[in-house]
Amino acid sequence: MEVTRIFDLLDRYAQLCPEKGDALAGKDNGGWKMYSTREWIDNSRQVSYGLMKHHQSLTNRFPLHRWSPLYEKYNIPADLLSGNH
Repeated sequence: MEVTRIFDLLDRYAQLCPEKGDALAGKDNGGWKMYSTREWIDNSRQVSYGLMKHHQSLTNRFPLHRWSPLYEKYNIPADLLSGNH
């Protein structure tokens, strides 16, 4: 698998370390909380979906995205931005 976009990294990591129990760790109430590869990928996707949903509600109210050259530069589909998907 060739990594060409930042979100390809999760799939690549899943290929390289599918059963890793401590793929990511963080402090939680003074102790360390370990996240497996699967938990990390699932949590990352949940955050991404939430951000896309929030972005969709914003673009419905503020359609400024149509004028932004960044969407074309980063190859974001127009139907995703308009909420017509």
